[in-house]
Order: sequence, then structure tokens, then C-alpha cells
Amino acid sequence: MALFNCTECNREISDQAKSCPHCGVSISMSNVSNIPQQVEITGLKFSRPRNLKVILIPIIGIFLLAAIVFSIFVIRDNIEKNRLKLHLKKQEICIFRI
Repeated sequence: MALFNCTECNREISDQAKSCPHCGVSISMSNVSNIPQQVEITGLKFSRPRNLKVILIPIIGIFLLAAIVFSIFVIRDNIEKNRLKLHLKKQEICIFRI
């Protein structure tokens, strides 16, 4: 037994009914065959499509974190190079004084 909506009152009625019990309109087989039947599927879970923001925000966050870490290493490396240059200059000054 399948249910479909009445063409007059739009309430659910059986496909075996000869007339709508709510409004009394007669149901012919041509009316029933023209109406698409609803099929209920159980046991399946449909996941809704992911929102673009849900995907992009973590990816942008990862790129920003990588840029920050990279910048820290580059700045630290430049500081060490400058310290080494300063240390070598001090040694050169000391050698020239001797």
C-alpha cells in the first residue's frame, strides 16, 4: 500500500482508495499513475555537503602557521649571521691592534 497526496485537498490517501476520505473527490487510476510515488529508504545516512568555509578556514590557518614558523627560522638565522659577523669584526679589530 502506497500513499500519495490528493489532487484536491493535498492530504495523504491510499492508492487503493476509490475516493479521498477527506474531500470526497473520486480517484481514478490515471490520477494515481501520474503522481510520483515516494520511496522511503532506511539504513542509509546522507551527509550534507561540506560548507566551503569549513574546508578553507583550516587550510588558511595551516598556511599562516607555516609562514610564521618559516619567518621565525629566517629571522633567527639572520640574527645568528649578524652576531657571527660582529664577532669576527671584533676579532679583526683586536688583531689589528696587536
